[in-house]
Amino acid sequence: MVTYIILISYSFLLIFQILHIFEEIGMEIYKIDLISSLKKYLRGASVIMSIYIISYLLIALDLKFGIWLGLFCSTLAMGNFLIHTIGYIKFREFRGNIASGVFSSIPLGILGGINLYFLLKILQS
Repeated sequence: MVTYIILISYSFLLIFQILHIFEEIGMEIYKIDLISSLKKYLRGASVIMSIYIISYLLIALDLKFGIWLGLFCSTLAMGNFLIHTIGYIKFREFRGNIASGVFSSIPLGILGGINLYFLLKILQS
């Protein structure tokens, strides 16, 4: 059964994911070769946010697929933290490279871990 704690912590995950996108735009991550344009970045960010929001809706409706999708999004948030942190360690610069977004990825990774824990507890019960 989905509790208020899960809904609240997942809401914070959504908020920090949105802030993370704004930080990445501000730090010009779209200039890396893989992305190469703001238009492509915004398309990808829109898809990611849509998946996060759909997973929140399905979790709120207490559907099993929502829990699995929430696990995926929580893992994605923790991976986001890992990638940006490694990028920052490698480049020591956070503008226009993979380290863009390192600051907002820290709470994003923490919230991803918290949500992963709570969602796994639901699956076990």
